[in-house]
Amino acid sequence: MARRSGSVRMGPISLFALVIIVCLAVMAVLALVTAHAALARSERQAASVSVRYINERAGQELLASLDGELADLREAVATFTGQALKRLRAEGLVARCIEVRIRTSYFGRVEFFERTSTEYLERYSSDTIAFTQAAMRCLERIYEPGHPYAKAGILLTDVKSPDQVQRSLLDMEVSAEEERRSRLMAVMDSINARYAPGDARLRLASEGCNREAPWRTLKAHKSPDHEFHWEPITEEPGSGPLKAARARKSFPPPNVM
Repeated sequence: MARRSGSVRMGPISLFALVIIVCLAVMAVLALVTAHAALARSERQAASVSVRYINERAGQELLASLDGELADLREAVATFTGQALKRLRAEGLVARCIEVRIRTSYFGRVEFFERTSTEYLERYSSDTIAFTQAAMRCLERIYEPGHPYAKAGILLTDVKSPDQVQRSLLDMEVSAEEERRSRLMAVMDSINARYAPGDARLRLASEGCNREAPWRTLKAHKSPDHEFHWEPITEEPGSGPLKAARARKSFPPPNVM
């Protein structure tokens, strides 16, 4: 039988090779699509991780700034409380109430914010530790984040002499803890008066040790207080203030003529 002209005849081997080529082409297309999908998914995951990292870092920075602001306020309030109780003991007085106040600047461009909190102790005392703990509780009650605080302060009220305090029947006996605290305060005051004048003194850990803290009072241009201290105008050890002033050809100290 004669073969028809123009026809192509494929054997079984050629058909099998064609099927293999088609399968390889399909597999290549599927591999390319899968690679593109995996690449897109990895890019989305990387972007999500990056956004999450940025958000977490911003949150950590915000919390750190808030914690730093609150830590500065704690140090300031604790320092002011320690200074006030030191003067209270020097006068031989006791108190029962402490008031803590924080505020923003009067001249700021943001809305003015001010809060005050008061706490009474169970009994009259001159214990720095007890008043500092009360001051910290007051500060926790009134502190609100997000405000540029410019000033903090404390005020001791209900101040009396120990012999003017009217005790109840439950307060007739002083506890061992109060006696120990009283001796501790006396020892701290005596050590500070003898060995640690100025800021170099024994203090509570809550008052901090950073002398360059932004909340500390600036005293670089403070005028000398000649009315209360003779040392600034006394040059030679043992010499009188009037003699030292005349030696410098300066004005005599006040109230000394």
